[in-house]
Parts: sequence; C-alpha cells; structure tokens
Amino acid sequence: MKKKRFTRKDFVYNLFNNSEWSFNSKAEVERILNLFIKEFQLSLATDHVIEIRGIGTFSVKTIPAREQAWKLNKDRLLWENNHPEDRIKFSECISVRFKPSSTLRKIIKEALNSITEEAKRMSKKDLIN
Repeated sequence: MKKKRFTRKDFVYNLFNNSEWSFNSKAEVERILNLFIKEFQLSLATDHVIEIRGIGTFSVKTIPAREQAWKLNKDRLLWENNHPEDRIKFSECISVRFKPSSTLRKIIKEALNSITEEAKRMSKKDLIN
C-alpha cells in the first residue's frame, strides 16, 4: 500500500482551516511556517539539540572521515576492515538524527493497531462475501 505524503501545502491548509487560532490568510500561516523552519534549520546548523515535547528530539551527528577496505569476491562486494588492498576513502559527513518521544511512539502504535484491526475486519468481510 502506497503511503500518502503530507506536504507543506497540506500542513498550511490544515493549520488554516482546523486551527483554534484565527489566521487572516494562508499566506500568514505560510510565513509562520517559514519562520519556524528557518529557525529549526539555524538551530541544527549551529549544533543545537532541538527538543519538542510530544514529538521528539532532533540532533546533528558528525561522522568522521574513514577508510574502508574492500575486495570483489564472486560478483559481490565484500567489506573487510583488515584487507590491505584497495581502500575507499569516505569523507566526513553530517547526519541529522531524530528520536521520537514516547508520546509520539504511543500515538503511532495505536494508529497502526487500529489500521491493522480495520484491515483484518475488511478481509473477513471479503472472505464471507
């Protein structure tokens, strides 16, 4: 089953139409979202850890440069740490990490369980018919 994407446009639309606050326009919501995203990016770029209660924690991890040995064996690429031949150099890279909060994990688990239960009920109906 293909997953539906929740885009920036959907986010703005939902905030504008389903919010407790009364926004004057979608453009106003878009400006607020842009400000949030820019602040989010700046915080991660300056190596801050971002913790949003109920959602999770975002952090930046620097993965140091390294070398990895490899050899070709029976049409497969095998990675071996101690192989002195052909070494590939990987440059330093940065990875953004996300650790979901326990609240978010609980919500997702409940949602997935309800979807699974619904699918089971639908398949039983199909078997009966």
